[in-house]
Amino acid sequence: RAFRRKVGAAVAPAGSREKPEDPAQPEVSGALGTEVSLPGAATLVVVGGPAGPFAIDGQRITIARPGSYQVACLISGTGLQDLTPATLIAEAGAPADPQTVVVDAATGDTVSTVASGTKVRVLCSGDDVLGNAVTDQWTVETTGQVLDIQPNVATTLTKVGTITFACRAANQTDATPSTVVVKVGTPKHLWTKLSPSTVKAGHASEVTCQATDAAGNTIANFPFSISHSAKLALKKLYLTGTVAGQHAVKCVPESIDWKYFEIHGALLNIQPGPPASLLVAKVP
Repeated sequence: RAFRRKVGAAVAPAGSREKPEDPAQPEVSGALGTEVSLPGAATLVVVGGPAGPFAIDGQRITIARPGSYQVACLISGTGLQDLTPATLIAEAGAPADPQTVVVDAATGDTVSTVASGTKVRVLCSGDDVLGNAVTDQWTVETTGQVLDIQPNVATTLTKVGTITFACRAANQTDATPSTVVVKVGTPKHLWTKLSPSTVKAGHASEVTCQATDAAGNTIANFPFSISHSAKLALKKLYLTGTVAGQHAVKCVPESIDWKYFEIHGALLNIQPGPPASLLVAKVP
């Protein structure tokens, strides 16, 4: 290391015309790259960095506030100081009491119940034992559903269920996590299922109707009616027909305008049944 001598004011008696004596300074020399004995114990000094409390005990320094600090060695009693201070980066410690808040990404309001398709943000906060805010290092753990959640990044919740969010940093996890219940969204898709989808003429096919939201979550007790070809007959939930071919069937809303939904119909394939009579004709 290269050292420089700190220059101080020489002292002379008041009113004296004597030239002040320069305090004796020890010389430190040696060949480049070799070790030399220093004429005193080395200690640390902070020569740059944010204002904030710190403590120095010989060659041990304790920083209480985050930031970038310039730290140099000082030879006690000599004024010799390191010409090339080292940089010390201090970060906030582990959060003493991590906190988790889930908010609506659009409004910023705290939420505990949302509809499927809602975008939310998970906000993490906490201070270390010295009162410094922990601003990074955060991750989010979930239970109930496996989700890739990043702190303060909008995420769309789609699957119905209960999700627990807990912020974590430096091996400290929120002991009181936030819980959000995801409910089904607005009906979007109306589905038609035929079982079986192919029958012989005169045989029946069962119709099943299902309503889902945009994410595919099933909506119970949606009021349906069944729209079908005039060549088919409907009795309760069973369709029959006597005309061979493909016939359109749709589950549709009972009283709501169709334009609000995506309707997914089905085709009932009717095949000819066994022959009912035989005609024998003479072929010349």
